[in-house]
Order: sequence, then C-alpha cells, then structure tokens
Amino acid sequence: MTRWLALGLLLCACPKDEPSFDENDPLLKKLKAEQARLDREASARRRAEEANKPLTDALAANQPPVKLQVPAGVAADLGDVQLRLESLLRTQTVGTGKVSITTVDRFLQVTLSATAKQATTLALNSAELVRGELRFQPARDAQRAGGGSPWEVSLSPGRATPVVLYFEVPPEIIGEGLKVTLSTPTAKVELPLQ
Repeated sequence: MTRWLALGLLLCACPKDEPSFDENDPLLKKLKAEQARLDREASARRRAEEANKPLTDALAANQPPVKLQVPAGVAADLGDVQLRLESLLRTQTVGTGKVSITTVDRFLQVTLSATAKQATTLALNSAELVRGELRFQPARDAQRAGGGSPWEVSLSPGRATPVVLYFEVPPEIIGEGLKVTLSTPTAKVELPLQ
C-alpha cells in the first residue's frame, strides 16, 4: 500500500511540460499592453523630473535675497523726472502672500527714486537691463508677484516716489557694466548698477 501511495504522490507532484497560459490569450495581451503603457508613463515622469531638477534644487536651496552694492550718487534726469538709484537686490524667489515665483536664474530688484518737477506719469514699459549687447525686459510675472511698480507711475511735484522693477537674468550677467535704461519719446537715461 505504501508503494501505491508513494507512486500516487509522485505522479501528482510532477508538473506537466505544457505551458500554463496561452500566448494568444486576449486578456494576456491586454495586460502586456497595460504594462507597456505604465512603463512609458513612468519613463516620461522620470524625464520631466530630470528636466525640472534645476528648479527643484533652487526651491530646495531657498537662498535668501542678497542686497548688492551699488555706486553712490547715481542719478539722471529723464525729461522733467529725476531718477536716483536706491538699491539692487538679487534673489531666486519673488512674491508676497500666496503667490511666489522661483527661477533657476536670478531676479534683480532695481529700486529707483523718481521726483518730478510737475505732476506727470512715468511709463516703465521702456525699461531695460543692459550689459554689453545683452538686453533684458522687466519680468512681468515677477513684477506682479513681487509687488513691483505699476507700468505707469503717477508722480506728484517735488515728492520722491519709489519705482521698483524686477528683471530675470542669468547669474553671470550680474557684474560690472550692468545698467538700467529708461526712455520717453524725447529722452533716454542710463543708470549704472555695478
């Protein structure tokens, strides 16, 4: 009897050589297609994370703003408006309250003081940051998020009004020869920042 029991167990325990699934099974094909789709999505996610790595690193670094040294007594007249350089701030994040913007480059906050001889409006849409042949327009999104000046600043006679402009620039642009320019239809002014 033990022999028959051993023989029965041996026959039951031996696997058959035929496959346990059919390669042409529609369910198996669907599962393989789904796995391929998931692999593609994971690959795309990894590429997107790698592309955003510099911005992620900038957010993680959370470097505080740095006040840069500016030349003393920089001032010029733009028509009836006297402009004086007050300060220059370098930062990677701009914003107040719920909205802030971070860049892998740098934001430069240029603060000027504007004094008019008579009531007038100073248009800032012509402002540029210049170094050599390179020119940068104000960063409009940073201007709004950082609480910069409106594009048209109303000036009262004899009263100094702060004018704040934000520019987004690569870090290597910050240095000697950097200047901000403003113009009107009849005048243009350049103020050296470094």
